[in-house]
Amino acid sequence: MKIAIFAGTLKQNQDGVTRVLFKQMEFFERMQVEFICVSPSFDEDSRCEKFVVPSIAFPLYPDYNLSLPLQKKILRRLKEYQPDVVYVNSPCTLGYMGIKISKKLGIPVVATYHTHFPTYLRYYKLNMFEGLVWKYIWHFYNQCDAVFVPSLSVVRNLQEKGINNCVFLSHGVDTNVFSPDKADKNWKRKLNLENKKVVLFVGRIVKEKNLDVLAEAIQILNQKRDDFHLVVAGSGPYLEEYRARIKNSTFLGHLYTEELAVTYASSDIFVFPSVTETFGNVILEAMASGLPPVVAKSFGASELINDFQNGLLAVENSAVSLAEKIEFLLDNDLFRRRLAENAYSTGLEFSWNSILNKFNEKLFEIVEMRKSGKILTKEKEILALAENA
Repeated sequence: MKIAIFAGTLKQNQDGVTRVLFKQMEFFERMQVEFICVSPSFDEDSRCEKFVVPSIAFPLYPDYNLSLPLQKKILRRLKEYQPDVVYVNSPCTLGYMGIKISKKLGIPVVATYHTHFPTYLRYYKLNMFEGLVWKYIWHFYNQCDAVFVPSLSVVRNLQEKGINNCVFLSHGVDTNVFSPDKADKNWKRKLNLENKKVVLFVGRIVKEKNLDVLAEAIQILNQKRDDFHLVVAGSGPYLEEYRARIKNSTFLGHLYTEELAVTYASSDIFVFPSVTETFGNVILEAMASGLPPVVAKSFGASELINDFQNGLLAVENSAVSLAEKIEFLLDNDLFRRRLAENAYSTGLEFSWNSILNKFNEKLFEIVEMRKSGKILTKEKEILALAENA
């Protein structure tokens, strides 16, 4: 099997989406599955077979690019390469181009649904465009043979919107990388936090991560106590705004994998206020690192949490609730340690190998079905299979 991968960015560790994609590509290499990557952004030392697409910077996100239409050149290259399936990683201009090219080549196209874009609009006061964005999402994904979705609640949400080709496939975590063993006793000392409990947030510094709620929650706690400190790992267009706004905090900027693993394992509580996630890779990384999470109760991210068993769920969009859950863990060391142990056990259940084997098997099935002229499993059957998996 040969795969043509269309991705908005292929810079390793840029975000959770690219970390998942790199895991998939590592698996393809181990399984000797051939693939070519079509993208505007690659790491300088990237060794994969590639087609570099010209692009322009995206104004809202300077770290991301919008690909320019080069359909004829890409089509010419892929006719030479002869892929069996096109795999698009995002509903961006390049992803749409990948779908059109798959039709011209007469091969199946699959996609992953990583980002719940319609939920982003409210954070930029663009709610009036939500219906239009959903129409585009419907049009984009219904042209695919299958859409891989990492949480069952998002599968149901997409089906309610008329996207009926969803396949549930969770994400995983590399427990060799993210582990309690990565804790560094000197980490707090280097940050001058030896006598503080560290509340950690990891993610892009953008509005849709609900950082306004986090900022307000930390302000509530700051007025009551001084035995904790917020540490933020991540970068983004609003970094300086939140750095100035959130007192009693340290912003570490973007961390690469090993630094990030040490940061998780050396902290005390993980907090994640976002309600726009389709999964929440960073929550799983924190849990695998033995870090008890406090997570906003919403579809996607909160599916990983069994409240008061392996984490705590806060009322979505409520700074008061988020502050209360954080404070509960600050005040209850024994319970916090028990929660951390259970979170770690949960992390061990999400093996990348089993997940990626399912992904690979489904790709083979889709290719063979297209060749034989059969149709894919109906969406209700797919969901039933997912719930019984």
